[in-house]
Amino acid sequence: MLTGHSPTSAENAVVVELKQWSDGTVGPSTADNCVELSIGKRFRRVLHPSVQVGGYQQWLLDNRGREAYCPDHRTGVKLPEGFAVTPLPHVDERARHRLRLPVRRIDGLGAEKALELHRYDVARTMTPEVTRVTDPIADLIGDYRAFTELQRDRLAARGIDIAPYELGHLAFRVPEWDQYVHLRTLLERHASANVEGVWNGRPMSMILLAEPLRVLDGQAIPLIELIPPVHQRVYKMGMEHFGVVVGEEVDAFSRLHREALTGQQFQNQWNEPYYILFEDFTHVKFHRRSLREVIELQGATFDGVHHVDDWVPQRLVTATGPNPLPG
Repeated sequence: MLTGHSPTSAENAVVVELKQWSDGTVGPSTADNCVELSIGKRFRRVLHPSVQVGGYQQWLLDNRGREAYCPDHRTGVKLPEGFAVTPLPHVDERARHRLRLPVRRIDGLGAEKALELHRYDVARTMTPEVTRVTDPIADLIGDYRAFTELQRDRLAARGIDIAPYELGHLAFRVPEWDQYVHLRTLLERHASANVEGVWNGRPMSMILLAEPLRVLDGQAIPLIELIPPVHQRVYKMGMEHFGVVVGEEVDAFSRLHREALTGQQFQNQWNEPYYILFEDFTHVKFHRRSLREVIELQGATFDGVHHVDDWVPQRLVTATGPNPLPG
């Protein structure tokens, strides 16, 4: 955060989002507004720095003239009505694209108040008293709205309209156990409950969100099914399927759309969904009951966060052991 005065003595501040990234550690991402960051031998999807700084800009604009509280709920910052926030006009857009220097100038915001904002990083950890700049779930799993729209359009091309039905859950797969634990922790911050149980030889999380995801034309997705390895066959990592709750007429639905369906899964007596497999190894599943109802019929309750205790993750072992095969 750089602060000072303009030639006309107006107080100014410049936000510079610094990243210790090199060209060898960061690359493009399939998710909107994100990059893929290499940390050791793992990849992590993070917001593009210019998007992060844009969040600061929008937060400041949204909160002009009112008291905004930092995350510890103790420090209040009064944002003046008259300040302006604009991108610096002389920034090289090519440099911005290369993640070199995403910046914003904050005109008319005193240095002391600007530093308070920077110190508490309120744009990324906002409290309920202020309007959210970003969607925290989309920040974690990607653009779920675009994913559901893509699958809906694929279904429509096959003659299936899902508008009349509720959506039960969104499934998200991760390739590594450590990623599962990390993402589980982050998602639980935005959840009212998590029922984790063992399925196909490993725990899976059924995360009931505090606020349902809003997708398509106002439809709600209340639950995220978070799935770690070992995966039973080839699936796309990330957002992999969502469940459509057809209800008691699901068998008639399957007969009507027999040519479009790929098959049926027989998971247990309460859950035998039909499904369509697409060319990118994503699915849409069609259920008699929502996944939450299925979990509750098995005796579980969504009454807080519950994990499988003392779980030792599985490891894939080949003829040469757990190490990669020689080239």
